[in-house]
Amino acid sequence: MVEQFINQPFDTFQRLRKSVGFLAFTLPLILLIYAAVFGECKTIQYSLSDYYYTASGDVFVGVILSISFFLIAYKGYDRVDQWLTNAAGFCAVLVALLPAGQNMNEQCSVRDVEEFAWRSTAHNVLAVLFFLILAYMSYFQFTKTSGNMTIQKVDRNKIYRICAIFMIVALALIPIFSVISIFPKVIFWMEWVAMAAFGFSWLTKGEFILADKEVG
Repeated sequence: MVEQFINQPFDTFQRLRKSVGFLAFTLPLILLIYAAVFGECKTIQYSLSDYYYTASGDVFVGVILSISFFLIAYKGYDRVDQWLTNAAGFCAVLVALLPAGQNMNEQCSVRDVEEFAWRSTAHNVLAVLFFLILAYMSYFQFTKTSGNMTIQKVDRNKIYRICAIFMIVALALIPIFSVISIFPKVIFWMEWVAMAAFGFSWLTKGEFILADKEVG
């Protein structure tokens, strides 16, 4: 009974991490499918944020807010961990409440919001800051250990660093590919890569894969 009580906080943290990871990893696909099924929107939007204006708008806001609340409620190993997750969570809240510029896709857009240049700028800056914080956490915070460095932990650290690099590279490629136009809708695809890396990092942190083996 005592052992079960002691393990409860750790189990709660693991469920929280996996929940954050699952929501982030699946969000782009959910938005795409929901808009196609319930909004007859077969066109991929230019960014994940553009889905705010489609039939997936409520889903977009709901999932982003859910992720933000999970991050704000998350208690890390130290104050730095907690400060970073809180900062990322508040960034996510503002990303959801300050939508990007109006989606000009008339076939898919189902709502109009008055245009404010400052709002779009704030949305973009906060979104970038959100991913930068998560990338930092994945590369530097998640790789820390307070106990024995197990084989699984070593492998998880490799995944954390790879996910962080993917997030940073995806963000960096958006302005580059937007200028040279190598392939269309680069923002959508790079945001999908960044969200998938963010989600996979947190799923790994929740030991969805490479869980430490129990001894005894």
